[in-house]
Amino acid sequence: MQDLIRKHHSLYILDNEEQLSEFIRLADEYKHIRDLLLLEGSDILLTRRVAFNIWQYLSNDDSSLIIDIEQRMIYPSTDFLLAALQNLNAVANFKHNYRGNTGLLFVASIYLTNALFYWYHQVCSPKLRESTEMHHFLDSDFYMLFLEQKKSSEGYPKEFASMQARELRVLMTAAEKDRVVIKQVIEDAIFNAKKIYNFLSYREVYKKDEPSQ
Repeated sequence: MQDLIRKHHSLYILDNEEQLSEFIRLADEYKHIRDLLLLEGSDILLTRRVAFNIWQYLSNDDSSLIIDIEQRMIYPSTDFLLAALQNLNAVANFKHNYRGNTGLLFVASIYLTNALFYWYHQVCSPKLRESTEMHHFLDSDFYMLFLEQKKSSEGYPKEFASMQARELRVLMTAAEKDRVVIKQVIEDAIFNAKKIYNFLSYREVYKKDEPSQ
């Protein structure tokens, strides 16, 4: 994870150097949970961007979560998937009740990302990977290309915009159709995250209380 995530993958206007350092620290502390993050297909960058942004959303007060409009333009799919979570009462309630528990929030960010991507890989990926061009687009991080193109006479890469629009259409259509399914997999992910975190916490306490040999 550390070798792929960068601070520019955040959609928020925060101290993202500090945010990224904390996220990576938690990934190291909960490496067995970190390694559960889906590697299916070649959407590795998208998966990790979503996990990082979910963790930031859960970990920070809503008043400090100002969306960076430029980052939203570069990563619209991450923005869409994050919004799909934020619109659910189960996620809002979970955040309100556990925002101070950094360990649980990291575990939840992995479980919630996986829940979204089990759905994404089944419903969206086959439609998005029908062409070679789309395949290349999904496998790339266009941040530097976006910055370079912004300075040019073109202003914004038209081909890039076309690919983004196509991806968003697929996501929006599928999400509207599967609203009930998405709600259920997200609620299940929160339940399972709390369960595994409580198990890990109990195991740590038990190990500390074990008599030395």
